[in-house]
Amino acid sequence: MLLWLYADAHLTATQHDVPIKVRFAAAGNHHSMTVSAVSPKGGTFQIDISGRKSVVSQVANQLFGRAMLTAVDRRDLTCELNNNHFKYGKIYTFNTVKLLNALPYFTRRHLAVISARPRSTELIFDRLVHIRRPIAFTSLPGVNVVIKPATAVVTIAGSTLNRIGGADEISVEAQPLQSLTGLPPGSKQRIEAQLIVNYPGTVRHVVRVSPSTAVISFVAPRTTLKVLHVGTVPIWVQGPPWILRRYRVRIRPASVPVTVSGAARTIGHLETELALGASAPINEQIIGVVSLPPSAKRSQHWVNHSVHFVLPSGVSLVKSPRTVKIKITRHSNAAPASVLPATTQPAVQP
Repeated sequence: MLLWLYADAHLTATQHDVPIKVRFAAAGNHHSMTVSAVSPKGGTFQIDISGRKSVVSQVANQLFGRAMLTAVDRRDLTCELNNNHFKYGKIYTFNTVKLLNALPYFTRRHLAVISARPRSTELIFDRLVHIRRPIAFTSLPGVNVVIKPATAVVTIAGSTLNRIGGADEISVEAQPLQSLTGLPPGSKQRIEAQLIVNYPGTVRHVVRVSPSTAVISFVAPRTTLKVLHVGTVPIWVQGPPWILRRYRVRIRPASVPVTVSGAARTIGHLETELALGASAPINEQIIGVVSLPPSAKRSQHWVNHSVHFVLPSGVSLVKSPRTVKIKITRHSNAAPASVLPATTQPAVQP
């Protein structure tokens, strides 16, 4: 007995406050359903683990980022749930310790999760919707292009689609994977472009596009393109008036750098207008826009939100951020909600 107690004290260990990120998925790679964590956001937990001392040390090093997770480890950190037991669009609450102890990552190592924070996990089960959308290419204003394929299929959760206002709010944009400046004028070009899904609201990882690339064919314009770096582009907030009266929206950062291109004459005119600042006509400015859907609600934390840019005629984006962080809080003197045309207001500084 004494020998057993001695061995147990020296061969077992407990590690507290270990961070862990868990992916949730439908069992059997069910392609018509998605599972995502409502709480905690992103499926990130703090846990206490217990088991053989050497194994606890190895796992702690991996989860603290001091050692790499293998492909098998990442797969084993996926919690699969059988969709036959759950209804679409409903939030279910689970005991976190029981969920995590069922992960293959711990069971094959004979480790136990003895406590977890938060103690409960909220998951939402949603139906995946497949929407075919045309592919747009705006990097060469005024140039005729042929895009192959001409359309792409966007996969999105049904609740997200309803939240953003339907399929018409989704667009697919082809962004060239090479610079379009310096192309021999009049030459035939065939370039590859990455497909990006644009939609209002917070960015969701379950939104995917297939295929992921397209081929753009065109004749290089006779006019030489010029590139311009704009260091400070303001971010404005757009949304229904009752949303903007009810909520205060903070943006981080409130302005961003972008790189644009266009004909030398067009870019020269843009430089003149940029020098005028806010006094330049609105249609001659570059403005970043965060679009709030009618379903926008308060957020306790900063969240990634899509941002798009309004450009003067003949100007195209070369490089720009896809997202900014926003936090939505309630105005203390909020007016009653009413249905009015959409409006826009400057972003609030963080």
